[in-house]
Amino acid sequence: MSLVPLPDGLAPDAVEKLRWETFGHRRTQCLQSPEYQVRFTQQRGFVLLFPVIGLRYPSMLEATVGRPLLDFSWDERTRSMSAWHAQTLRSRKVGQSAVLAGQTCAVSPNYLAQFFRVSELPGELTDCDRLKELGNVGIDVVHVAKAIDEHGPLASAELAKKCAMGQAAALPRFTKAITEAQRHLLIVEVDSAEGDDGEPQAVYDLLPRAFPAVVKKSRNLSAQAAREHIVCRYLRNVLLDAAHEMARILGWPESVVVSTCEALRRKGHVQPHPTSRPNRHLFQATSTDLLPQAPEQSPA
Repeated sequence: MSLVPLPDGLAPDAVEKLRWETFGHRRTQCLQSPEYQVRFTQQRGFVLLFPVIGLRYPSMLEATVGRPLLDFSWDERTRSMSAWHAQTLRSRKVGQSAVLAGQTCAVSPNYLAQFFRVSELPGELTDCDRLKELGNVGIDVVHVAKAIDEHGPLASAELAKKCAMGQAAALPRFTKAITEAQRHLLIVEVDSAEGDDGEPQAVYDLLPRAFPAVVKKSRNLSAQAAREHIVCRYLRNVLLDAAHEMARILGWPESVVVSTCEALRRKGHVQPHPTSRPNRHLFQATSTDLLPQAPEQSPA
């Protein structure tokens, strides 16, 4: 879809109405195959896999059922969505990592390159050593990356054993290390395997090995340009948000988000909302490519 201009100063009810479209909350447009999931992810750049309470952002599961969800369980629809998503991961048409608020996200390769550039890692199998020297990750994260480097892609349970964190008492440490490794884009989820309990479990690989083209592309980007692409895409997805919320979700300092939004404002991609003020920076997208038709103007 082409860019559709948005009315200035969107009202809360207008935002909710328009988000119904951008979030995929339409039963008539439910995601019904891996191809639908790839298109949904590529159009939005990066989406949550499952909805998160308190985080207003598009999710694959909600777009699959075609409505907002307050809770979910492993029912038939969830299993179908996960099976389709595993196919998209194997095809490398979609990547998966914790690029938003430490939550599992599907990411198009283009935006995976943008996020990787923001991380400012060189894209080598020894990236974990560099982060450890900088004090950005703990030793458990290094163990996770080293185990995958040595043994190749590993399912979650097997990876925990290789890292000596397979016992129940150590599983919280392992979960934290996996989330941290994904957040720093050291590893990505590349497949799904059936666990001993019959439920799906993630299969992880090092990002430079799973997506070498992403690493190569990221080297041709500037960190500032990458941040602008990410924030612009974010706002075209959610339409309106406060800088401190964007900072929380993206994991960036608020000052970086504000300066990035200001750069986008000068280019005409975002604008301050009329209710924005110095201690509460609120920005809205000037347009979005996720609406089927031009939105109605808000009443004067």
